[in-house]
Amino acid sequence: MTPRSGSRRVIARIVAALVLLAPLGCTNTSDSLRQELKAEQASWAREVATLRVQQGALSDRLNRQFATTAGRSADLGPAQRRMRVVLDGTRQSIVDVELQTRQSASRTEHAIERGGEEAERTLTQERERVNAYLQTMTSQLATAGQELDALVSTGSDSKAN
Repeated sequence: MTPRSGSRRVIARIVAALVLLAPLGCTNTSDSLRQELKAEQASWAREVATLRVQQGALSDRLNRQFATTAGRSADLGPAQRRMRVVLDGTRQSIVDVELQTRQSASRTEHAIERGGEEAERTLTQERERVNAYLQTMTSQLATAGQELDALVSTGSDSKAN
């Protein structure tokens, strides 16, 4: 056996080992991405739940503050009706964001199944997109809360106006 044929055998063994171990690396990467996705999904679910609670609290506050004997929106002044519309729209937007989180998770899972760099890229893109939606909803609820505070403190645009 020449030194050259010995080194070929060593190289062949190394290549064979790499071929056998390569799927394990992919599995670890896939598993790690799936764990990361699960953590994101849990975070998104907590944020959506928080948004629901905030929206519900604002809606309840509006109902209590401007309660009417009949409890009808028609008895509200224009500003209160606008606030009701904003809060109802926010409730629907929260449902839409929740749907987006599910679709993002599905798209990411499909990318993970395909493997490669696309999976990491998809997870990053979906994370950024959903987090932007959640941030927008958080800002909208904060603004609605401030508007409700102003409406309550001034009592403006009441039924008498």
